[in-house]
Amino acid sequence: MVLSVPFARIPTVVGLFAAVPSETVVIDTSNYFPHLNGHVDAVDRGQVESVWAAGQLGRPVVKAWNAALAGTLETRGVPAGTPGRIALPVAADSIQARRVGMRLVDESGFDPFDAGALADSWRQQPTGSRPRATGTAR
Repeated sequence: MVLSVPFARIPTVVGLFAAVPSETVVIDTSNYFPHLNGHVDAVDRGQVESVWAAGQLGRPVVKAWNAALAGTLETRGVPAGTPGRIALPVAADSIQARRVGMRLVDESGFDPFDAGALADSWRQQPTGSRPRATGTAR
């Protein structure tokens, strides 16, 4: 299941997942832009966006397709093996969920790059800001 909503709106769609099996992998494509969609206190205090999203959804979350602009996703996907194929990071806590995300990224025309666990997915956010352990806003 692919979830593409403004990041701060994730809590408003949680109810849609009530009937979805708990093992269903959710691909989260969102990015945290508080100036556009509102602040999320936990993230402002340093929690990694994807970790927060996984907690809200209660499902295995894969962070993918969020590190490229929409135009890139629309026009730059090419078959595997094509010279110059763009790589996109894929992060998830579950190896199985990460494999699902990586397969889908590959099928969509991009080389999947294993970006590790959700706790490290801050690296693929547009701001690239490392969460602060002090709890201060970033």
